[in-house]
Amino acid sequence: MKVKKQVLIFLVSVLFLVITTFVLHDKFKDKNVEGKELLSNITFIEEESNSVPKNSPESIIYNLETKLQELRYVSKKTYEKIAEISSNIDFMGNFKAINLEENSFYREQYLKVLKGEESYINRLEKEEYSEVEFDPQNMKKYTYRFFDMNGDGVPELMVFGNMMRYIHIFSYDTKTNKVKLLDLEKAGSYFLGNNKMGAWRGGTGLTYEFYEVDENGDRNSKIFFHSEGYLNDITKEEDAIYMVGFGGDSEEIENYESLAKEMGEQLINKDGIYFLRVSKEQYDQVTPRLLINQNKEIE
Repeated sequence: MKVKKQVLIFLVSVLFLVITTFVLHDKFKDKNVEGKELLSNITFIEEESNSVPKNSPESIIYNLETKLQELRYVSKKTYEKIAEISSNIDFMGNFKAINLEENSFYREQYLKVLKGEESYINRLEKEEYSEVEFDPQNMKKYTYRFFDMNGDGVPELMVFGNMMRYIHIFSYDTKTNKVKLLDLEKAGSYFLGNNKMGAWRGGTGLTYEFYEVDENGDRNSKIFFHSEGYLNDITKEEDAIYMVGFGGDSEEIENYESLAKEMGEQLINKDGIYFLRVSKEQYDQVTPRLLINQNKEIE
């Protein structure tokens, strides 16, 4: 009887040992699987982070509530590209006088419109014909520039009114033999030369824009300069931020877009304009004084 009892105890011990071995095996197997998954995830994160420039959050910020002072400054390499783009822009152009006798036909056509004797095609109102908006009795209160704006051999007429704050640009359409209003530059715009225009906008900060008006009257924005004051959270004093921007569909942004991505630059999208933060010194270097001085002259 005593022998049977010892055998039974031995068998129970063996069974317990076998069960424990299987449980521990499965447990370590699960841990091993989890470890492999974790290692795989870590590898994926490392590969993903290596494909993005270091310390680079979202490249393009659309949230206008973002504090601009929290934006990073551009790298030296990117700034050099911005400076190169700005230096290659002809901000002034030139203003070549034309022979009035050789272009007397066009001058007469414009004069008829100004006197109210002829209507013109208003491109801004879906090609409808419009009566002249100028006062024929007070033609001397306007300023006129009669020259070949786009170099096509047909002179345009610019009419400056209301202390130079409004600019009507007329061209002569040789297909319809009618005078056409190409564009109306409103308050804040000013003429620089040829088809080159500057403009400034106030509101939140101050923005200068440089653009060109093509032969169809379309505006091609080249570059923007923005400055804006804010209260510095650290010094508790008034400070300012400076930015340079390009239109989202401009040739200029294509010239440095890949470089900006490579360097992990931060851009903020404000109404379709992509701005990058620069220092005040850099801002002063790339912002043509011509834009600022012209603005002061018409204020």
